[in-house]
Amino acid sequence: MPDRKGCLIAVIAAIVAVILLVVGVYLLFGRSTKPQDLDVVPSEADFQSALDKAGLVWPEPPAEGDISDYERVYKGSKPLDATFTEEEISALMSFYHDPSYWPIKDMQVHLTGGNTAEASAIVTYAGRDWPVYISGTAGISGNVLDVSLASVRVAGTEAPSEYLPIGDDFLEDVVNPRLARIPGFNIESLEVTDEGVHVTGTIWETAEYVPRQ
Repeated sequence: MPDRKGCLIAVIAAIVAVILLVVGVYLLFGRSTKPQDLDVVPSEADFQSALDKAGLVWPEPPAEGDISDYERVYKGSKPLDATFTEEEISALMSFYHDPSYWPIKDMQVHLTGGNTAEASAIVTYAGRDWPVYISGTAGISGNVLDVSLASVRVAGTEAPSEYLPIGDDFLEDVVNPRLARIPGFNIESLEVTDEGVHVTGTIWETAEYVPRQ
């Protein structure tokens, strides 16, 4: 059983699961249009700070053509030992992602103590922006995600609790195969501290955009 500590990757994945819940719990007439404010304000400087801590260089997007025709390919492996703040985690989830496969923006991640966290974001689905809030516990060991959602709200409406295990299974089935395709990605330990999430293990060394086959 993976260590169920608050986790960078798990927070990302939990938001993705909400796309399933939007369909599954018939929340098509939400009341709210703005994400819940968790008092976390990420910036592009936080994104760069997170990369610097991990010793990574973000690949330049292709100069020509549609970015959706390309994919990021990761190579190599190197040690990872860094502590990421709430702002840095939020920035990593919010900036420099192709909306064709990452329909998330304006994300805020708040560590709520122990192994718990909450997040809010805008998720684009079916041509509409949905304000989403989640809370729960999560962890990762090696490159395998384990998560348990405690609460999900879409457009201000609470998802019925019986749907949450479906979201758990869905996001694990989606994320774990993707993590397995990143060579060098291996998490040895995760610890939530007063400064943020302390992560040790290994991470990819280089990345580049290549045309999709």
